[in-house]
Amino acid sequence: MIVFAELQMQGEKHVNVNCGLLEILSKSFPLLPIKIVCDEIQKKEIENKITSLSNIEFETFNYTGDKELKKIFIINKILREVKLAYSIFRSANKNNVDKILFASAFPFTAVFLNIFAKIFKKNIIVCLHGDIGVLTLKDNKFSIKIFRYIITWFLKNRNSNVGLLIYGESIKNKLFSLYPDYNQKNIIAIDHPYVYNAEKDISVIKRPVVISCIGTGLINKNSHFIYDLAFLCKDEVEAGKIEFHQIGNVNAKVLNYSNDYVKYLQSDGFMSMDVFEKAISESNYFIYFFTENSYYDLCPSGTFFDAIKYQTPIIALHNPFFDYYFEKLGNIGYLCDSLDEMVEIVKNISSLNNKSQFEEQVTNLVKAKATLSVDNSIVCFTDQYNKLFQ
Repeated sequence: MIVFAELQMQGEKHVNVNCGLLEILSKSFPLLPIKIVCDEIQKKEIENKITSLSNIEFETFNYTGDKELKKIFIINKILREVKLAYSIFRSANKNNVDKILFASAFPFTAVFLNIFAKIFKKNIIVCLHGDIGVLTLKDNKFSIKIFRYIITWFLKNRNSNVGLLIYGESIKNKLFSLYPDYNQKNIIAIDHPYVYNAEKDISVIKRPVVISCIGTGLINKNSHFIYDLAFLCKDEVEAGKIEFHQIGNVNAKVLNYSNDYVKYLQSDGFMSMDVFEKAISESNYFIYFFTENSYYDLCPSGTFFDAIKYQTPIIALHNPFFDYYFEKLGNIGYLCDSLDEMVEIVKNISSLNNKSQFEEQVTNLVKAKATLSVDNSIVCFTDQYNKLFQ
């Protein structure tokens, strides 16, 4: 049996990547049943998205995701996750389970996973997500320092029976180039799994051209840059040639930069997936402002894979993550050196002079779905998995 545990991300969070990874596990080990440990809302989402999966069972816990967004509940969050993790190890010991994967891990919980793996003598895999981006944050708040210390301790001192799954070769290379003293044994690096089950007809582009910044609007993503960009393109906005949209909840610090040239859709708590998907399906381009030597050097962007899913060309600043995938996938949009270069690109797009470029980019994004498909990821995953813990 394989135990797949998502103790941290609840509800609709990480559903796409978790479904993709479950497909990889199911096809890599077709004879093994999979036990999924998650909250009851995520269970429903997983069942809706991967109906083809067989030989699975669920063990669920109560949804606490909204409450745990508040800092005062961090201790409760850690205790809940540690208690669940301990029960997983005990059960695995009793039932001779030898494959345990934690789909994500709150940094403090990861320390306990390391301890439990040693006590119970179990090989486990911990998937790394955006948490490690904290390592590159230029922020010395006390809470950030604590997170950075805990993550560093775990990555330096994890036991030999604790493997890591990193979403992207570029992130693995950047992590160990920045921190060569981290434990580099028992690593799997694969492209971010994703369920590419959406199609849209965007082969024709017309005015207004919709350029959207998707996902939660945060300062460390430079989400506020969209307001500067829109202001610099205000003539095109006012002429109805182009629209800028912010799709996703927006942090108050980002909203301080807002102006009349950007439309934004937000809600209390996490935005419904239906609302989110409808909004992004109407976009012609997705725009990203991640810079080099920032949080997103080490954080796989799930919204990048939304661009592939919806065959939506990209406008982005250079950073290792985007450089890697543009080289791998070809012309899938525009990489820019600066905000000024973005302005030039956007103004050219608004004039509709780039129709052939747009069509080529859409075609390459369709091909990218095959390149980054679960079936292609299986070979990469199993080859590295078979070399773990040797």
